[in-house]
Amino acid sequence: MNILQVKLAIAKWGQINNTTLGLDYLTSGTGFEISREEYNKWLQIQKDTQKTIDSIHVYLGIWGMQFVFFLVDSVSDENENYEIGENLFMKSFVPSLDFSPPSDDIVSIPSVELPEAEAMKRSLRWQLYSKLWFKNSQTQYASMPTANGILKAMTVPFVDLSNIFDNTKSEQLYSFFGIQEDKDYGNIIELILCDKPIPVNGKLATPKFFMDVTKPIPPFSPSGYNLFESVPKA
Repeated sequence: MNILQVKLAIAKWGQINNTTLGLDYLTSGTGFEISREEYNKWLQIQKDTQKTIDSIHVYLGIWGMQFVFFLVDSVSDENENYEIGENLFMKSFVPSLDFSPPSDDIVSIPSVELPEAEAMKRSLRWQLYSKLWFKNSQTQYASMPTANGILKAMTVPFVDLSNIFDNTKSEQLYSFFGIQEDKDYGNIIELILCDKPIPVNGKLATPKFFMDVTKPIPPFSPSGYNLFESVPKA
């Protein structure tokens, strides 16, 4: 895959993202993973450029017949410097995690940003009301000249990744959809991050470390998202 193919995949999603086919793709899975290795590569970019990565930009796309996510750090996106597998990574849906209540033989990590119960409520809200959210978004964004469709990208604060990887031994974090209530925009889609469970002393761990300050585009501004620039026709 090269950067032209990445832009074509993003453009293809832009053509269908406000259609029922777009909703089918969007609800065809629950979440994706980010590895510690990928996180470390972004950390190295901060060292090499002496610039702070404030966020990870998550673009949505269609690659072949598959719904995918393209993740790139804000520094590389600003500089329009893309290296697939080095600062830009393609993700697809993976099986969802089991968020069953912990038992006595389960080791857990104390919640920091978002209580587990609230994270699960938002996740369930997405599972139950994603179609309603989609229908409302079609109406809400129809009058926004800069929107041009539903859910083109999302912002993930880089500090969220740091809080998880720097405070756990997890080699992967898991990111999944939820719906949160926003005072300005009503119900909006979000990505919730959590540590991926790993065995600890032979005992099964459950995710207890949840972060939730992602922002969807639209309704938030796409400023600085340069993979949208000069996108060829799909």
